[in-house]
Amino acid sequence: MAKTAPRTAEIRQVSFAADRAHETVEFVRSLREHTAHARPVLWRADLSRLPAPRILFHLAPPTQADRSTTVHTWRETYRYGLLHYRRGPGFLIVRDSRPGAVRKEIVLDRPESVGVFDHFAHPRPLPAADHPSYPSVQNLLTDGLLLAVGGLAVALPYRLHRLPLPIEVLGHG
Repeated sequence: MAKTAPRTAEIRQVSFAADRAHETVEFVRSLREHTAHARPVLWRADLSRLPAPRILFHLAPPTQADRSTTVHTWRETYRYGLLHYRRGPGFLIVRDSRPGAVRKEIVLDRPESVGVFDHFAHPRPLPAADHPSYPSVQNLLTDGLLLAVGGLAVALPYRLHRLPLPIEVLGHG
């Protein structure tokens, strides 16, 4: 009986161009969820339109990309739990260990901030400057907790589904 070649998963091509905003932010949402559950994703990225790729370094890195030095850094930097949140009654604590993070711990304790964060769990349009949520959205963008592409945005931190333990804890360090 002849052996059949193993099936290979299709490698998803992702562009961060404004005209592909909807599919891009939806992919990032999906990648966030896969990363939260430590499930692998095969994807190829065109990072030329992403001004600061480090904003995504907490997510599973692309299999292939147009900027090989960026992907190399991403692969070297990536580890589970780099940008995650924990929820309490009426507040969120976001831990940011991505390279270059200005604030390592961000507490969202105002109802409007928590509401805006939850709102962007799925891709949504960015609000106009006169919208009441605009200041909260700008704060989340400044802190690198939202990815905005072509007028749409999605939240980047994920909720941990397993504890990221340092190797020393397991007695292998």
